[in-house]
Amino acid sequence: TVDEKTKRVWAVQLEMLDEVERICKANGLKYFADSGTLIGAIRHEGYIPWDDDIDVCMLRKDYDKLIALVKDNRYLDTERKYKFLLPLDDNYIYPYMKLVDDSTIVFEKDIKRQYATGVWMDIFPMDIWPDEKETLRKIMKKHRFYKMMNKIYVAGNLTTMRKSILNIIGKGAYKILFRNKDYKYWNKKVIDM
Repeated sequence: TVDEKTKRVWAVQLEMLDEVERICKANGLKYFADSGTLIGAIRHEGYIPWDDDIDVCMLRKDYDKLIALVKDNRYLDTERKYKFLLPLDDNYIYPYMKLVDDSTIVFEKDIKRQYATGVWMDIFPMDIWPDEKETLRKIMKKHRFYKMMNKIYVAGNLTTMRKSILNIIGKGAYKILFRNKDYKYWNKKVIDM
């Protein structure tokens, strides 16, 4: 069974999805359900019971148009409740866009509290990758590395002793090897791939 708190979060996210739908229709942009949201829609006719967000993706050209549309005005709803967070924004640690409910706050497990956002939905770009297996393998290896470095940089609020110990070791090595590299550096590496 799903608890009441989760149901309230889902209700907020469905309102945000309505807002994305409105914006996309008004501007001729297409988006698609992705990841757990797609599985939930097919298998559960709604959310996966343990899912905590909505994931959508857009073809790169539509994604870039949406970023251009919201760059100067992050609140496209009249109540100024739903805010777009863009890659490389200050205090935003992800290389993709999110829409957040600015009237809420969520502390993510294993992430420093200073990077908290509101209840969110993720908006991912969909890119065309090379067909050649070795080239794709190298790209994915770099992608995983950049994401791991970002995760080490933003890690905090850790939930287990094992994670805390690994974080101490990881942060020590990180400071030696990458002393001036922050989350924006790693996100830019992912974005520029």
